[in-house]
Amino acid sequence: MTDQINTLFEMKILNKKDDLRKLLTEIDGFLLSHCKNPALVNKIVMCMDELVTNVISYGHNDKADHDINISAQIDMIKREVSITIKDDGFEFDPTNPTKPNIRNPVQQRQIGGLGLHIVSSIFDKMIYHRENDMNILTVVKSLI
Repeated sequence: MTDQINTLFEMKILNKKDDLRKLLTEIDGFLLSHCKNPALVNKIVMCMDELVTNVISYGHNDKADHDINISAQIDMIKREVSITIKDDGFEFDPTNPTKPNIRNPVQQRQIGGLGLHIVSSIFDKMIYHRENDMNILTVVKSLI
């Protein structure tokens, strides 16, 4: 659906790295067609890579295929993008991660948490809820 106010992107992928690559290519093209700031688009795509990789890598303890639904909406009036990721993985709220100690040298840091720290510093809003055994994460970023 495309109109003067909102533009929508939707894609369903499996929890596979090949599907992730396809998603990143598609969402990159979608964002670039509406945002002429390639550096900002690169940051958003990097965050999508981190978030969806976490679902693929840690969302399930089986080898079965699981759907991950991604939708993005660009509000042309507000000049912002909202991206929602829905998955049936283990319950996990990425809006409240353990904050990594970034002051220590790399060799002394605990593994994990840095990616979500970066993601939360790039997006303006991160909203999580769990509904019908689904993780639903919406991230919002101004395109200005």
